Amino acid sequence: RMGFSVGWYIYGYDDHTLFAHTGANTGEKTLALYSPDLQMGLTVFSNGDNGNAVIGRVVRALYDNDAFIRLEGY
Repeated sequence: RMGFSVGWYIYGYDDHTLFAHTGANTGEKTLALYSPDLQMGLTVFSNGDNGNAVIGRVVRALYDNDAFIRLEGY
């Protein structure tokens, strides 16, 4: 399941819910994730042309969810 609420994406997985918010400008990329069920949250700010790759490495290291990674293109 997936929804959208007040600027946050809401992903409903079988065992947890994930809230995500992203932002980007030229040379900048951000991602915030929070799962109350997993008691996990992270915020990543990057400032460079490879920001998406950097954020992808952080997500894979801290929240290794293949479905989310494929959907978001990390």
